[in-house]
Amino acid sequence: MTKIPIKLQDLRRKIYTKAKTEPEWRFWGIYVHVCKIETLEEAYKLTKKSNGAPGIDEVTFESIEATGVRKYLQRIRHELITKTYNPNRNRRKEIPKSGGKFRKLNIPCIWDRIVQSVLKLIIEPIFESDFQDGSYGYRPKRKAHEAVNRVAKAAIKGKTKCIDVDLKSYFDNVRHHILMEKIARRINDKEIMHLIKLILKVGGKRGIAQGSPISPLLSNIYLNEVDKMLEKAKEVTREGKYQRVEYARWADDIVILISGHQKWEWLEKLVYKRLQEELAKLENLLGKRSAGKPHAAFDEAGAGNLDKNTDMFDISKIEITPEILKLVAEIDEFKGAWQLFGNLAPERLQMLKKIAAIESIGSSTRIEGAKLSDREVEQLLSRLDTRSFRSRDEQEIAGYAYVCEEVFQNFENMQFTENIMKQFHIWLLQFSYKDQRHMGEYKKFPNHVEAFDESGKSLGIIFETASPFETVIQMQELIYWTSQQLEVKSLHPLLIIGIFIVTFLAIHPFQDGNGRLSRILTTFLLLKLGYTYVPYSSLESVIESNKESYYLALRRTQQSLKTSGYDFNPWLMFFLRSLQKQKSHLEQKVSHEKVLNLYLPPLSAKILVLLSKHGRLTMKDLENITKANRNTLKKHVSNLVKSNHITQHGKGKATWYVSI
Repeated sequence: MTKIPIKLQDLRRKIYTKAKTEPEWRFWGIYVHVCKIETLEEAYKLTKKSNGAPGIDEVTFESIEATGVRKYLQRIRHELITKTYNPNRNRRKEIPKSGGKFRKLNIPCIWDRIVQSVLKLIIEPIFESDFQDGSYGYRPKRKAHEAVNRVAKAAIKGKTKCIDVDLKSYFDNVRHHILMEKIARRINDKEIMHLIKLILKVGGKRGIAQGSPISPLLSNIYLNEVDKMLEKAKEVTREGKYQRVEYARWADDIVILISGHQKWEWLEKLVYKRLQEELAKLENLLGKRSAGKPHAAFDEAGAGNLDKNTDMFDISKIEITPEILKLVAEIDEFKGAWQLFGNLAPERLQMLKKIAAIESIGSSTRIEGAKLSDREVEQLLSRLDTRSFRSRDEQEIAGYAYVCEEVFQNFENMQFTENIMKQFHIWLLQFSYKDQRHMGEYKKFPNHVEAFDESGKSLGIIFETASPFETVIQMQELIYWTSQQLEVKSLHPLLIIGIFIVTFLAIHPFQDGNGRLSRILTTFLLLKLGYTYVPYSSLESVIESNKESYYLALRRTQQSLKTSGYDFNPWLMFFLRSLQKQKSHLEQKVSHEKVLNLYLPPLSAKILVLLSKHGRLTMKDLENITKANRNTLKKHVSNLVKSNHITQHGKGKATWYVSI
């Protein structure tokens, strides 16, 4: 076995490590390594090891070695350095396949094979860091039998439904512009990009040549987003250590296995639909017979005939009005300004959080019919450690307080999954004895959305929810849809949260506690998406003070969900206006701090944050931390002193500053 020289190994290892630790990094300045004689020598060894017939120029390894390998490589190096390299046409050859068919191979000249090999040596570590575990074809230290074993183990563990796809004429149908876009996400080296373009053009306007050294790598780059989608499907359907989806891909052959349990029947169709969507982005439509035939077991399930709009909600039908855009912009502006509140004293922030918690806990339980006042809630919170709660209202308040604190403290380490949702429900109902049987479990009996007045009296049923049978399927679809939308960002995150919440309430998945849980989930998702001010102002109290509008917006949108023309606007308008009021209340509470209305330049804002964090800093300290120009810093500091945001102490080099 040919070993790569230690220096080249070190280079490839460094490239891989950089790519792995910084997944957004775009590599530049790497073309120089392609032109090194040592790398070319290694590329020659690899090319010779793979043997292969001569290309169109009929040059053989024997003839190269007869005239001198190094001399031959120096000529290639000269063309690469002077950028005069232009690949030759490939020699075409057909090799027989089973069924009397033939596979077309393109055989480059040895000269071009060396160039492709040297290019692969340098860029392969970048993309290897991005590839997924389920991808096996043509990858270092990965064998076909490992892919087979992966599939066999999944089948043994109960994943008996199979989607078996062979993408017909895959290599011939790769779109160059799509492939180049994917490569450009990781490479910002114009010489490398130009070299790849030259190699691709030899094969025509589309496709990558089977038989060339770099084609397998390019094919894996092209399908990596498909692998990512399948990895995401595995993650969002995981229940503890149990996976419901497994897959393995070898180049253009994809095998996907799904749990054979009856309750996961919907997942088979959903995964196939997502596979169609990802391949459609590559202009390779799986649904057409010419694009590959699913496994017979999958055809019997009928998924091959899925309508193109079977995704839970077609976002193209969601109307985004100017008022919605205005509200979103206003809330996001506050989100950005909130970082300046690092200037607030910790005790001030703690007091805001305590007041908001009392308001949130009291309001959220009163919306559902509880009767305790904020004063009574505060008294109860002071004795939570006793775990002695006499009434149903007290039990609900204790549970809500517990889950709120868990979310505030640990949201960064929590993932949006079905499991965390069920865990929230367990925490929410943990002190309610009558709910012990069904906490953390989807409903087993029908339920409904009921409205209550200020005295806790029922105003009647406003909406009939999903049946227990439908609940599991609809919740899986909702969680998957929400996760996907948050990842691809086709909609603004606030709109995705709003749609998730109103649909969650329409399903009403748990026997009890759905309303309270919906508000916990709202807070959780807002925190996950960077709206870190939410613990300091109560959204629940806003909803309670507009309870009639809350139920009306719910009813209007939820009734439309039963039709093909769903209308999210009534709910989204209420939801966004509530978020607007939440931030306005917080804005008013801290208005005397002045920070929000200033919209200081970024560097001035950063100086304020640093002074709040460190207490006092000198100009030298600020220069070292910010890396900003000293004269620029002086101007910003001077303006902050003049506007009474910070004070100056001492003289000369010993001068130091503190925030007011």
